Amino acid sequence: MKRTKVLYIVTITVASLVIGILLARAIIVRCGMMPYEEDMAIRWLLGLFGLEYPAPEDIQDVGIYSIVLACWASVAAVLISVLKFAKRMDRRRKSIKS
Repeated sequence: MKRTKVLYIVTITVASLVIGILLARAIIVRCGMMPYEEDMAIRWLLGLFGLEYPAPEDIQDVGIYSIVLACWASVAAVLISVLKFAKRMDRRRKSIKS
């Protein structure tokens, strides 16, 4: 039982990381310029951490990291919900069979 749980965790983590990075790459390549709202939000966030005048490279890096993190988290949430749904359907199928 424990080995199966560890396998699920590792599989979901690796799959969500790979799919999240591919999704983030697709978004970044197609997006082009950074939206003004995202630029201002990143400047505000970096200002909270004490960087008053961030370099443009810092703003771009934080923007890319935030897109990758958001894609990774959303893909992980979808994979976890699909796994729970599949387990529930399997339990329901087994209970109907017996």
